[in-house]
Amino acid sequence: MGPTSNFARFRPILTTVLLIIALFVLWISIEVYFALTATPNPVIDYGEQLEKLVAESQAGREGEDVWPVFMETFELVQSVESDAYDTDAVFAEKEVFVDYDLIYRFEERLADIDEYSHLYGEDAEYLGLQRQLSLEALSRYEEVGVISRLDEIAASGVGVMPMPDSRDEMLIMMDLTPLAEQRRLAKALRARMYLAVEQDDWETYTESFEHILAIGRLTGEQPFLIQRLVGIAIRSLALGAVTDDLMAGRLEDSALQGLGDAIERQGPMLPVEFAFRSELLWELDAVQWMHTKRGRLILSDGGKLDWSGASRPKIVNVASLVFPRKAETEQWFREFHEMSIARSRLTPAERREQPVDPSWFEFSWQQYLQGILVPAMGSMMRTDEQARLIELGLRVMLAIERYRADQGALPGDLASLVPDYLEELPLDRYALGEVPLGYLVLDYIDEQGRDFLLYSVGADGEDNGGQPHESNPMGALQSGAPGTDYVINQKIN
Repeated sequence: MGPTSNFARFRPILTTVLLIIALFVLWISIEVYFALTATPNPVIDYGEQLEKLVAESQAGREGEDVWPVFMETFELVQSVESDAYDTDAVFAEKEVFVDYDLIYRFEERLADIDEYSHLYGEDAEYLGLQRQLSLEALSRYEEVGVISRLDEIAASGVGVMPMPDSRDEMLIMMDLTPLAEQRRLAKALRARMYLAVEQDDWETYTESFEHILAIGRLTGEQPFLIQRLVGIAIRSLALGAVTDDLMAGRLEDSALQGLGDAIERQGPMLPVEFAFRSELLWELDAVQWMHTKRGRLILSDGGKLDWSGASRPKIVNVASLVFPRKAETEQWFREFHEMSIARSRLTPAERREQPVDPSWFEFSWQQYLQGILVPAMGSMMRTDEQARLIELGLRVMLAIERYRADQGALPGDLASLVPDYLEELPLDRYALGEVPLGYLVLDYIDEQGRDFLLYSVGADGEDNGGQPHESNPMGALQSGAPGTDYVINQKIN
């Protein structure tokens, strides 16, 4: 009787322990099942929202949506290049391809042949054939309608890239191959500017300049951050070309007004705030594709986002238990972009006085998606500000040269340009308060052939009398370069 009573007395404890173990095993089994069957649950069409954002951002502009014309232009260019390739059998024999850079950088590339021929197999004959093919292709642009379509694009301020339904396709996986074609077309037009200088054809020069600006604007005002960066690069190509030609004395006075008008018509791109708003939407799309209906992170699909393409076993999704749920991650991204947008509305000088909280960029191991998706916010803003400054600077340089052409001398100060040559005094966003760009008339011609300096105080916010960075022309716009200014009228290319 005694032993039986002892067994009965301990049975409830044992039963409880066994029940807990059974429940734990059941729970683990359920989690393993959910891990092995984890699938995305995209329920929001962020593609539609992005299209709407682009359209709303361009509201109030004149013109029809020219994105279809943009795509048609690339098809024409490909056709032109194919036809040019067929004009001489030697192009096929030597496997020559179009490279518009060679039209305006031929001597530079020839000089580099000895150093790089072992990498690319190029020699002077090959480069000459490439240039010949590129010139042949470019000569056909007007005949087949490329130029007329670019006129149409430049005349419109509206262009919206169609987006897929993001419930069927993750937006980050979109094919952005046209970006390469857009840069290629811009280089062709840069070559057209180069040839126009040789031929004293300032109408074609100005037309091509405006076409490049229009391509850059249309490219940079689409939903993806990489598109904005490419758009900035395209516009910088045109702005740099005119800056170099202006400094070299190659521009005729008759071209100055037209170039300034082209900059006004093609205006600056949408503010960088637009880029952060669009960035948020496609990041939220990535978040929805990386979570299940239960809000759990699908770790096995991480290779889709980091471009490694690595295939991970489904069982790793069990670890999602210790990661934040979808709603928490979405909220983090919204708050991050609220902060980014607020900072984008500040000038560089104001951002210098109000440093960003570094904790925004200190990701814990649980912030898996943040570590992959969050853009380099500071770099994006710096790139945007630099592009903005270069564009403003060229407008001012053109105004100075117009003043010189009319008055026979340089203006004593920038205020003398207002209102006949500039609508308002050009302010330096790198300086606190309403401070104009630096302007210094020289009593000599310096080594770059300048008799004046136009500059920004740069990242340190101090006026150093136009003292440039010794090794990096852009260095003064970056942190860590005190005592230097960014000189705007300097050779770029």
